[in-house]
Amino acid sequence: MFDRFGLIRFEAVPLERFGLEKKYKKLDELQQEAEGLIDRYQEAAAKVAGLEQGRQDARDKDLDAHASALRKGDEVPEAEHEAKLDEELAGAVRTRDALQRAVEGGICKSCGSASDHAATFSRSLPSTNSPFLNFAPALTNATR
Repeated sequence: MFDRFGLIRFEAVPLERFGLEKKYKKLDELQQEAEGLIDRYQEAAAKVAGLEQGRQDARDKDLDAHASALRKGDEVPEAEHEAKLDEELAGAVRTRDALQRAVEGGICKSCGSASDHAATFSRSLPSTNSPFLNFAPALTNATR
């Protein structure tokens, strides 16, 4: 599912290629659900990465305001930019982590369904059961 770099390892069974999406409707639905969750997870992970990149800018804004107040002898303001970013980041991380669990569950469910139907699925593909039955016998001197 997720490798050590946080990348998702999932490849759906190509039911449409073999015209089997109607016969294995539940598996098709589960695979589509897993793929949708993967897309949402990747968007959430990108949002977290973007927010984390903005952390230094937010901190610098707060430090500039703090330094300016100290120079003027004014009251030091609260760190508003960094605090706002931290709050937004916490929500984004929570969403990303929840989607990661949802992806893992969706892939497990999809894989479980695929393995439940593996025998009947493989029988639906004649070329995988007996790949050489599609050939006509060669016409040679021995067969004439």
